[in-house]
Amino acid sequence: MNNSVVRCLLCEGELDIVLQGVWDDRFGTPGRYDIARCRRCSTEQTVPRPSAEMLRTFYERYYNFGGSGESSEVSKNQTLYVRLRQKFLGLFSTVSG
Repeated sequence: MNNSVVRCLLCEGELDIVLQGVWDDRFGTPGRYDIARCRRCSTEQTVPRPSAEMLRTFYERYYNFGGSGESSEVSKNQTLYVRLRQKFLGLFSTVSG
């Protein structure tokens, strides 16, 4: 992130950092971010802001649930839905087997 002042995406108000060094422990996206809250409207947002390209990559690789527009980099066996479903169904095979 550059040294310029980051303003709220919604109202352009000043931001205060409320959490530092958070990471995604659900989907495994890389990086650490701070969470800032707007003094004016209380909207919370990540700092630094991911670029449009980073967001596209995150959603294609990590947050894709197998819907249309699936990236060629994400096989159907790697979507979160499929992994969770396989894990869930695996619970029943170990109980009954």
